[in-house]
Amino acid sequence: MDIVFGFMTSYINVASGDEIFGLRMIAINYICAGTFFIDILSTFPVDEWVAPLNNYSLTNFFKILGFLKM
Repeated sequence: MDIVFGFMTSYINVASGDEIFGLRMIAINYICAGTFFIDILSTFPVDEWVAPLNNYSLTNFFKILGFLKM
């Protein structure tokens, strides 16, 4: 649901100060701003895939990615 809302949430254009409501412009901003990729990565249970490797620093890194959404 968070990803769907991300594609529908307006944003403020910092150059002009206008609020952007166009869905195409919102989608471009959402993907290019980098938050889309964080949302995608946080939806997968990456920590369960990495846990068998017993590399705790890598596991902690992927857990931090999940916390970036907050």
